[in-house]
Amino acid sequence: MTEVAAPKGRLFGRNVLEGIFRAAPDEDLFLGELLVGVDETTGRRYLFRVVDVTYGTEHREPGWAERVAGTLLADDVIASPDAHPLYDRGRRTYRVAQCRCLGYVSPDGRSFRKPKSLPTQFSRVVAPEPADFAFLRSRMGDLPIGRLRSGETEVDVEVGIPGTSLASHVGIFATTGMGKSNLMQVLTGAVMRRQGRYGLLLVDPHGEYRAALSRHPWAPEALRTYAARSLPGTTSLRVSLAELSIDDLRTAYDWSRSQGRHCSSWSASTGRTGCRGCWSSPSWTTSPASGTSTSTAVSRSTPSRSCTAGPDGSSSCRAWRPIPPSRSVPPCCGTYATAGWCWWT
Repeated sequence: MTEVAAPKGRLFGRNVLEGIFRAAPDEDLFLGELLVGVDETTGRRYLFRVVDVTYGTEHREPGWAERVAGTLLADDVIASPDAHPLYDRGRRTYRVAQCRCLGYVSPDGRSFRKPKSLPTQFSRVVAPEPADFAFLRSRMGDLPIGRLRSGETEVDVEVGIPGTSLASHVGIFATTGMGKSNLMQVLTGAVMRRQGRYGLLLVDPHGEYRAALSRHPWAPEALRTYAARSLPGTTSLRVSLAELSIDDLRTAYDWSRSQGRHCSSWSASTGRTGCRGCWSSPSWTTSPASGTSTSTAVSRSTPSRSCTAGPDGSSSCRAWRPIPPSRSVPPCCGTYATAGWCWWT
């Protein structure tokens, strides 16, 4: 004979998406606990998650529970806790658990379906069995992030997300202190364990991940940390201006309306979307008017490349050139044009 699990309660109300069951007054129930509603009529096992637990009583006199609590409290003061015993407490008081229906396992145990029907009223609510979670093992992805949690305990089921989902929109929402940062570290560690199968770019403005991830066993082979300044264990982050486009500059700098018009007209006239313009605001070592000016800010060596259209009509490249009065300031120069001169490429 199959052993029947001891019930934690009996369903008595609500709808397809929610359920309410009555439990004994001493039944220890936790928020987030996973329970199963057993429908003996259809053979389905409905999976519920507890979202709230309240007190209930069969006594219909208003304020009865409050008055009983006051009487027992007065007995405690005089050190006589048994002066007014509560008879038949197991029937007169109880707990009411509100649950969210997650779905149900088919009678053959092979599939899990969204809730579309009600379990039979007064069905037993029991603790889940390992077979109730068997369908999860075939649905978990290849990036493990932890184990399934039920209330205050862990279930022996590894939870993972598919690595292919990283290329889509994924949101992690929770209040402060609920583990968002820890989940990101765990997810990043799972990506590193895949040894190059997936890639993940983690922007860390506060430096909270750098130290923790550097201790991961796969960090020497799979982790690369870049920083804009010199930090231990990091690589300097350098971006070639040849790789920047005008659209990149638009997102990094709040251009004026005039600069925006110049940018658009320059792109349209030259057919160029990249910008090999000014490196930084120049620091003159000699007078610009002498024609032999240099800029101490320009320190990188770059290969020679012909310009398709210089501001003065010439095709020579990479030199400080005057901006003719008849020409607009090239958008690459922007606010970096100094005394009518620009580092033009």
